[in-house]
Amino acid sequence: MKPKPKHTGELTTQSSKALIENAHEGIVVYDLKGKIKFASSSVRKIVGYKEAELLGRSGKEFVHPEDVKEATQAFVDLLARPGKSITIQERLRHKKGHYFWAESTLTNFAHLPDIRGVVSNFRDVSEKKNAEEAIRQSQELLLTINRNVSEGIFMGIVGQRLIYVNDAFLRIMGYAKPEEMMKLAPRQLYADEAQQKKIQKQLKQTGTLKNVEAIFRRKNGEEFLGVLNVNLLHHEGKDDHLVGTLRDVTREKKAEADLIESRNFLRNVIDTVAAPLFVKDDRHRWVMMNEEFGNLIGRPEKEIIGKTDRDFLPKAEAKVFWDIDNQVLKTGKTTVNQERLTSAKEGVRDLLTVKSRYVSEKGEKFIIGFISDITVANRVQQKINQLNANLQGIMESTRESIYAVDNHFCYLAFNDNHKRIMKLLYGADIKVGSDKIKQLKGSSDTPWIKEEIMKAMKGTIFMSEHYLHYPKYKGYIQTTYNPIRDENGKVRGVAVFVKDITERKRFEGIIQSIHANMQGVIESTADRILAVDKKYRYLVFNRSHAEAVKRMLNKDLKVGDNLLEIMKASPDISKGLRRNLIRAMKGEQFSSEGAMPDKTMWESSFNPIYDNDKNISGVAVFARDVTERKRIEAQLKTLNEELMQQNFQLAAQEEELKATLEELSERNFELDQLMYKTSHDLRSPLASIMGLVNLANLDKDEASRDNYLSKIEGRIKKLDEFIRSMLDYARVNRVEMVPENIDLKAVAQNCIRELEYLDNFKAVRITVQAKGDASFRSDPLRVNIIFSNIISNAYKYFNPEAESFLTIKMEMTTTQARIDFQDNGIGIKPEHLTKIFNMFYRATDRSQGSGLGMYIVKQAIEKLGGTIDMKSEYGRGTRIKITLPNMPA
Repeated sequence: MKPKPKHTGELTTQSSKALIENAHEGIVVYDLKGKIKFASSSVRKIVGYKEAELLGRSGKEFVHPEDVKEATQAFVDLLARPGKSITIQERLRHKKGHYFWAESTLTNFAHLPDIRGVVSNFRDVSEKKNAEEAIRQSQELLLTINRNVSEGIFMGIVGQRLIYVNDAFLRIMGYAKPEEMMKLAPRQLYADEAQQKKIQKQLKQTGTLKNVEAIFRRKNGEEFLGVLNVNLLHHEGKDDHLVGTLRDVTREKKAEADLIESRNFLRNVIDTVAAPLFVKDDRHRWVMMNEEFGNLIGRPEKEIIGKTDRDFLPKAEAKVFWDIDNQVLKTGKTTVNQERLTSAKEGVRDLLTVKSRYVSEKGEKFIIGFISDITVANRVQQKINQLNANLQGIMESTRESIYAVDNHFCYLAFNDNHKRIMKLLYGADIKVGSDKIKQLKGSSDTPWIKEEIMKAMKGTIFMSEHYLHYPKYKGYIQTTYNPIRDENGKVRGVAVFVKDITERKRFEGIIQSIHANMQGVIESTADRILAVDKKYRYLVFNRSHAEAVKRMLNKDLKVGDNLLEIMKASPDISKGLRRNLIRAMKGEQFSSEGAMPDKTMWESSFNPIYDNDKNISGVAVFARDVTERKRIEAQLKTLNEELMQQNFQLAAQEEELKATLEELSERNFELDQLMYKTSHDLRSPLASIMGLVNLANLDKDEASRDNYLSKIEGRIKKLDEFIRSMLDYARVNRVEMVPENIDLKAVAQNCIRELEYLDNFKAVRITVQAKGDASFRSDPLRVNIIFSNIISNAYKYFNPEAESFLTIKMEMTTTQARIDFQDNGIGIKPEHLTKIFNMFYRATDRSQGSGLGMYIVKQAIEKLGGTIDMKSEYGRGTRIKITLPNMPA
């Protein structure tokens, strides 16, 4: 309460003093310089100072530094206005050191002689000030939220009009000013009036709406999906008032649809993979898998998701998986492991598992795994090559080029390999959403790629092969197309898998070439050659046999015909042939002789054909005309009987004939051995190839094809080398000699170049030295065969523990050529050295050849009239010296 100064000057009267001392406000009197000359006792309650502590001190001492200037100016202005009052708010210092807000009313009584100063009535208004500040901050916060919140906020009267909207609501509905919306009825905001009525009815019944979806219409007519949250305000007389929020969820719904589509695509991709596939998080919990994985572990997907190996598998098995998973998560390296898993349905299974780590954009780590069930393979084979995998995510786990496009040919996804190929071949920097066809930039591949993708979009799954010819790539590709379907079965795009099959095509060419060479060998003989299966159906036959059947039975043969059915037309042959085939089918290898209807004599060799499991799958028959030989044998027998009756003068002639007979017998035995070895060494690789082809056709896993092709290539190389040896043998013994001038050094160098395909080619250093100016004349075919066989042996039997070399020294004179071959290979043991030139003799377990090499070399040298000398020390090397005569022109 303000004390009213008395004009009577009786300031110290008893009644006035009582009012001042008991007032709730503090009262202070300042002189005209601002010094305190009076303070009421109530001042102590407010500021903590006693009257004596205040008297004589300037009022500015107790004002907050930030408020001093304003308070001083107010005091000075008041001094110029006697009898007037002003009210100010300022912060005053309490005796304890803290500041508080005070409201001071200053009155100028300088014109009254009894006061001659300024009276200040002040009180503590800190609580009021703090409350006002809190209200102000709350209002500012509410205003800021209202302006910046993304949801539209509105108030209105149910079914009538809006009375308030925020900026977000205006933006959502497409209006510039609130006044525009106040003129609209709520139903005008909805795209469907029936929906608006339904929502209004629900609000009146329940008084609230929670996350109700509805279709709204913006000012420009555009429709969008919104979510409403509304409450009726239950105030007196205002029960029809409402407040609510509106949120535009069009983009959220689209993103949700896109997410579903992406998940469907991912599901299509992993379900396309025939092998079991799974994804684990960094806590070893399964988060995704395909149906094959559920079948493998023997449990439904819903039972597995969120669980770990420890929940289903024996402790020892789970620990193996757990340790490998930790290694993948820690190192990030792709691992390939053979593991064991106990399936709930099929028991213990042997697995080949490929695992890799994937790190998401959020830094979350996942394990992606591919599994191949190799239980059956392990029972058949002792060892299996590891499956090939380059797993970086699902599509990065393969060397194939993988991509997916939608119905408009726009990329949905692709792997790094496809991105690299598009850059390499077409110079295109592709990205998700770009047009696949446009990225081909009008190349010659555009028409067939577009046509095949459109075919797959019709729901067709198929494969195609094409040859590509570009500066940076030339080869064959195999493309697999798989339609991508949504949950309704509708085709939404195509997943494409492109594989480089250039190597496969090359192997097919090699096989065709080997087949042609083998057919050439079979057709080069006048002997009859044929092979039948267990049901006596032709597998193969040569022209000689076909022509004989044509002459004898007037029958044109074809593969698949039944040999015994055909021979029924000739009972004399059929009976004995059946008996011999049955013997061979039981595993017996033998030869027999018999007369044909045309009185000719034939010798037939019957050889069982074995498959990879050592089971008999058929019989190979080699038949040759021995009529002349029998005639000669009969003549020799007659002559021998006649010679026995001759006197001793004919003894020399008898010995000569005996020698001739022995030589003929030896050649006959040699030929028998050749035919037997030929049938065996041709049959074994062919049987292996046929077995591998059958396995490859049964195995649908594309990743295993390279493994089969590699094994087939090994069998083919072995078969090719044997055929080469047989051809060399035939040339050495049958081809007539045609002497020519020969550059022996060039022959050696050419042989070296032709052997570059050998695995050990780079392991042996070869030096060729030639002396003498005399020209050398001999048969080039046989000289080349001699050099080729000896040089190839240096590569085949090199010493891996030494720095391998082969030195070839040649010296030509007018009468002969001397060639010295010296290497430091594995050498030959003494017990083998005397037999090294025998037919089909192999002196070491490391032998990679047919056993004909050195036999052919010696035959060729003897044909040329030369000599050969071989010395070898086991473990140290071999030295071969050859002398060949210089043939006359």
